[in-house]
Amino acid sequence: MRKNIYSMILLCIAVLAVWLAPRIAGEDIERSRYEFVKVVDGDTLIIVHEGTDVKVRLIGVDAPESVHPDESQNTDAGVRASEQLARMLDGSDGVYLEFDEEQYDAYDRLLAYVYLAEDVSFEESLNYRMVSEGYAVNKEYKPNVRYARELETACKEAKESGRGLWKENNKI
Repeated sequence: MRKNIYSMILLCIAVLAVWLAPRIAGEDIERSRYEFVKVVDGDTLIIVHEGTDVKVRLIGVDAPESVHPDESQNTDAGVRASEQLARMLDGSDGVYLEFDEEQYDAYDRLLAYVYLAEDVSFEESLNYRMVSEGYAVNKEYKPNVRYARELETACKEAKESGRGLWKENNKI
């Protein structure tokens, strides 16, 4: 009985170590460069992927609507979020994409964490910046949750500090 308990404890420690190791070591996550084309809205942009224009949805981010087919869904906040993402990408001809568990959503959009440089921390991703600057909220899209806690914290801090769209109407 005691041997089984020790075995279970060792197994749990081993699983935890395997899960934590990349995070502690600053996991060397692969990022690939793509040509940036344009911003669609506050959480979507277009890149060139394998010779074709492809929509990229920022993982973990939900910005107000600005180009929804049902125009009643579009808001001034959505336009401002789109403008903010466009400002972040102004002058950039390329972006680096980092993928999580699933690469495409039900709308055939590529799902990614988007960066302007290859070797930077997640806090410099467009995903994080849109949330931390108050132009979008965090939203979990399982199984793509690698940075869910960081985005949740950033959203809470942006709201509490009244940054971006939170400053004007205290909701996004």
